[in-house]
Amino acid sequence: MGPVRAVLLCTGLAACLSSGPASAQTQAICKQEYAAKKAAGETAGQSQASYVETCLARGKPAPEPPKKPAAMGGDGEAKSGSGNSEADLAKQLANPVASLISVPFQNNLDYGGGPKHSGSQYVLNIQPVIPFKLNNDWNLITRTIVPLTDVVHIVPGNPVGIGDTVQSFFLSPAKPINGIILGAGPVFLWPTATRDEISANQFGAGPTFVALIQSHGLTVGMLANHSWGIGPPGENGLGGSILGDDGSTIPVAPGRSPALSATFLNPFVSYTFPTNTTLNLQTESTYNWTAKTWTVPIIAGVNQILKVGAQPCSVAVLGKYYAVRPDGAPAWGLRFVVTLLFPK
Repeated sequence: MGPVRAVLLCTGLAACLSSGPASAQTQAICKQEYAAKKAAGETAGQSQASYVETCLARGKPAPEPPKKPAAMGGDGEAKSGSGNSEADLAKQLANPVASLISVPFQNNLDYGGGPKHSGSQYVLNIQPVIPFKLNNDWNLITRTIVPLTDVVHIVPGNPVGIGDTVQSFFLSPAKPINGIILGAGPVFLWPTATRDEISANQFGAGPTFVALIQSHGLTVGMLANHSWGIGPPGENGLGGSILGDDGSTIPVAPGRSPALSATFLNPFVSYTFPTNTTLNLQTESTYNWTAKTWTVPIIAGVNQILKVGAQPCSVAVLGKYYAVRPDGAPAWGLRFVVTLLFPK
């Protein structure tokens, strides 16, 4: 066999090999590349057959573009695309101004109040939190608290009913500022109580704000507000009586409610474990400027994110100790919270 015939034979063998399995493999890669571009809307109307023909003419498919890194949150952690995982929900639940619709049912049982420290009160706070997206840069978050109250041996008349409603509006940047999540706006006290004895008997309004940071499961922040009464305060009831510990009746005269001026301070810290279990420590301190008294409950407990069927929710159990309290106020208590979560 001469040199020329040997070269021709080798060329023919190379052509046969390139048109065999290797060519079919290249064509499959081109089809996969077309499918990826079509999903991303980058085919500009080109058909698959036309794209594959062009791809094969190049000799090899273009390298896949590098995947974009996950978006980073204000704390430097990668954010999930859906935002609906239990880890995401635990993180959002620790943030009072998160873009998460939640409806907490907060049960509070407090003991040790009244003249002889034998009184008790039960308060169910229904606290829907509803965020609204104003634009790409700003959110509006509404937080409403409607209390259902049952008081025994603490407030005259042992009232049972709906208390005053507190409603806060937070204007919040959609992204953290220098790693700090912020929100601020007005707070309103609506005198919606069905019994004067458990009402401020006055409309109130003032400023509120929240600031917090979140990093690697840790959340540290502060929520605060101040309410001033607007207009003259109303009567605190038509008088009545309170039952003493010995069963005797103690009469209480009617009177006008004091002017409203109160500051609320709620520093909080929590840590969420990989199991989506969160440990919480906070105070919900109130300073009454009219009476010049502090109420400072220290609250600690644990909550867990879980699902009941398809419904995500959180269950929390906490204890309360009143480190500072006015005369006759409860000394300690328990809190049990069930929160329904509605991720977007």
